Order: sequence, then C-alpha cells, then structure tokens
Amino acid sequence: MENKEIFSSTQNAWNRIIGESNLAWPDEDVVRCVNRVFGNIARSERAHLKALDIGFGTGRHIIYLLLEGFSVCGIDYAPNAMTATHARLAELGLTADLRLEELSTTTFQKNTFDIILCWGAAFLKPTNEMKTDLAKLNELLKPGGVLCVNFRTRNNWFYGLGQPFEPHGFLLDERAGPYQGSYYRFFSKEEVEGLLQEAGFEIVSLEYKEWHKFGKEIHSWWLVSARKTLHL
Repeated sequence: MENKEIFSSTQNAWNRIIGESNLAWPDEDVVRCVNRVFGNIARSERAHLKALDIGFGTGRHIIYLLLEGFSVCGIDYAPNAMTATHARLAELGLTADLRLEELSTTTFQKNTFDIILCWGAAFLKPTNEMKTDLAKLNELLKPGGVLCVNFRTRNNWFYGLGQPFEPHGFLLDERAGPYQGSYYRFFSKEEVEGLLQEAGFEIVSLEYKEWHKFGKEIHSWWLVSARKTLHL
C-alpha cells in the first residue's frame, strides 16, 4: 500500500461521509479557540482578519467565521463539500473564497492568514505527509498567527480496526463503521507536541477531550491552539 492509494481511499471516504452528513453547528471547541484569540476584538472590527478552514466539509465553520466577522477562505478536496457549502452560503446570503484543492498544493500564498482551522483533518494522512502539511500551515499563517487543530488519541473505539500502514496509523475497514476507507493516525500527547514544535509552532493550549457515543463508543481528541513562531 502506497501513500497515493491511502490518499485516494481517504478522499473517496470523506466525499461519501460529507454527502451523508447534516452537521450544521460549529464545534464548541472551535468556538472556544477562536474566542481565546480574538474574543477581545469586536465583530465589526474583524473584516481585516483572514481565516482559513482546512477541510471545511459541510461548511459549518465557514459560516461561523463569517458570522463572527472574519474574511473567510476554505479548501477541501471533496466535491460534496463544495456543493454542500456553496448551497448553505447561498441560502444565508454569505460569500467565502472556497477552493477545491489539497493543502500540499494550495493556491493560497504564504503569510496570508491570521487564523487557520484544521479541525478533523490533520490526522487523515501518514505521519510524513502530516509533517509536510503542518509546515505548510505554518507558511500560510502570518507571523504570530494561530492554528486551531485537533488530533485523534489512541483511546478511540476504532483504533486498530484496519490495515496498519505505520505505527498507530490504519486504513480503516468495515469494523470502523462510517469511517471505513479513511486513513487515521492516532497520537500520544508527546507526539502532538513534537510535531507542532518541529513545524515551527508554540503551543498555547493543549487539552484532552473524551465523550461516549451510544454509551459504548469512546471518541477522544487532543485539542490544540498553537501560535506561529518560526517561518520555515
């Protein structure tokens, strides 16, 4: 199994997942991250602040950022994400710069954004590609810009339910239910800290979150706010 096969399988899986999803409300942890950094700036004064949402999916965080007053851009490699988000924006009379592309080859320029969301997306690649992506996120941020990112931990119920590709990285199979066909890399706290520091970030906040779905499925994440300190 090669990286390009993993990429193709994950892209197809998430195009399906987004097409079946009805997620509409922003994640409360994204709201907390944004407010932690920009809560003291009035909405009316945020138009000059640029935000980028990586893997925007159904567009819930695109809409949230627009309503919070930011100038908003987004990238996603799933055609269903473009269709769903453009439809929702049209219903609300909102506009954003959305591009159907992949982070490693994005057309956005260096030192462009004040804040980047990479929520539910960073861990969907093998570690070597993830390191490249985190360095790219660092490039895209303005000096002092903030990254809001989360990583799946090894306490998740579907950890190991698939074909292993690297330590703690699996192409998930039918046992993982809705995540089948997607690649997931699961992390320890120390790995998260090391990855972000290597990519030129200073960690502002790192939290652990766990919740139980249907009383049996454990979902858990590392939730991170990190500030760009180095231009790589």
